[in-house]
Amino acid sequence: MPEYYGTTLQTETIIRDLTSITNSVYGTLHGQEARVIDGRVSPCTVFITEIGIIPAAVGVMDTPTSLLMKAKGESRILTFFLNKGARLVDLFAACGGGDWDYQVLSLAFEQYALTNSTYPADDTPYVSPALHIISEIVSQMGNGLDKSLTASKTRKLKVKGIRDSHNHYQFAGDGTAAYPNGYDREAFAFLPYQVNAHRFVSLLCDDQEHRPTADS
Repeated sequence: MPEYYGTTLQTETIIRDLTSITNSVYGTLHGQEARVIDGRVSPCTVFITEIGIIPAAVGVMDTPTSLLMKAKGESRILTFFLNKGARLVDLFAACGGGDWDYQVLSLAFEQYALTNSTYPADDTPYVSPALHIISEIVSQMGNGLDKSLTASKTRKLKVKGIRDSHNHYQFAGDGTAAYPNGYDREAFAFLPYQVNAHRFVSLLCDDQEHRPTADS
């Protein structure tokens, strides 16, 4: 669950610092607008560094599954935390550990670079799925980007309803009303990015493919 640190499943959640809503933890104020100097808000910018996916940590050791897991996880890390207010998110790291560890570059590219001094004419076999989907996201977000767009000029979107026909769940409850199943539909997150007056970008993922989509 790449978004875990941004949930309220435990008290120490980074949402307390990402939010523009000032909140108190044992008397200490948190939030991006919590710092006030001489009566004026001095924003507390949040950077997230050294974050990533380690498939081996959950017993995933085969290369295809590991690469897929990192592509899905790291694209979710970037789109979630940047949407929630982080100014910068740095994945850890370029190399070190291989396809089953935090390494963002593919092991195939690392091995190529060790024995070659020129970039491959066709880099398709060497680009990790994580870098591929990140490139797709950047491309979609840059398409028609209006850098003059301010928060006051953005449009509000609303999710009117969420339904499913399968009742799949993330975890099972104990059958009581106090501890029900945690259904997939309850873990839904809608994280759009507005790139200009008429265009939004969101990321859709499933088990087979990853593709950022743009909606007008």
